[in-house]
Amino acid sequence: MAGPDEWTVIFSKNSTSWGSFFYTAAEDALRVKVKPRKAEYTHWLTYEFTTRQPSKAVAALRWEYLEVPWTITVDNVNDLYVENLRHELRNSPGFTWQSWQRAARFCLDNKINLKEALVWAQNAVSMPDIGRESFASLGTLADLQTANGLAAEADATMQKAIAHPTAGPLDLHQYGRQLLAKATRKRRSRSSSSTPRSTRTPGRQRRSGARLYRGGPHEGRTEVRQARARAGTRRRKQEEPAEDGRRSDGRQAGQVGRGFSRLGASRAAHGWGVTPAVAVRDGL
Repeated sequence: MAGPDEWTVIFSKNSTSWGSFFYTAAEDALRVKVKPRKAEYTHWLTYEFTTRQPSKAVAALRWEYLEVPWTITVDNVNDLYVENLRHELRNSPGFTWQSWQRAARFCLDNKINLKEALVWAQNAVSMPDIGRESFASLGTLADLQTANGLAAEADATMQKAIAHPTAGPLDLHQYGRQLLAKATRKRRSRSSSSTPRSTRTPGRQRRSGARLYRGGPHEGRTEVRQARARAGTRRRKQEEPAEDGRRSDGRQAGQVGRGFSRLGASRAAHGWGVTPAVAVRDGL
């Protein structure tokens, strides 16, 4: 039902009636109030999904320069998907080890139904006439054994997966990166929990003298460049002759002096003659 500022979208239990000619309010399944809005021109009446996500989608009615969108959400989408997997694995997909492995991996990635997923992973490896040992199936089984608290079994299964002929260079490389990522997260977790929060002062809140040289890899670079430029200017003024009369008659000494002055300024500008100790001492 269309209004000037608000529409009512009616979902009917009767999917066989044509249009609104045989509409009966008693067959309403759901009514939703929506706001129409302007859109690009659409010649034919069109229904489409403008946004799609695993647990949410936006459907829209479009015609001419008008669009009427409404949002559809599913609160327990993963539970519904797992229930559908159970039915699928009892049908033709259940005759391939890949289907069991993918179903187990889905549960593992979403951290749901882990006990049943462990059974599915075992079926992918050893189900009679269907299961097959491979790096993928053994790796999924090892991960699910870990998720279910079976650490010793998981280590043995993963060693078997690494030694399996199907373990290619890319598989081993990706597994190595996963181990490095886990070690990094564990190390950061230990350091953050062992260091009191009050002692972890951000680099930008440190004292100015220490900030130039004790900050992070990108900390204080602007200040260092400014300090080097000031040091170069000071040194250039000190090295330039005070009066033209002090130069030699042949100008050669003056040219040499200017050459050394430029060389000194260049070294200072590049920080060759400015050490952290000198910079802190001079207040740079």
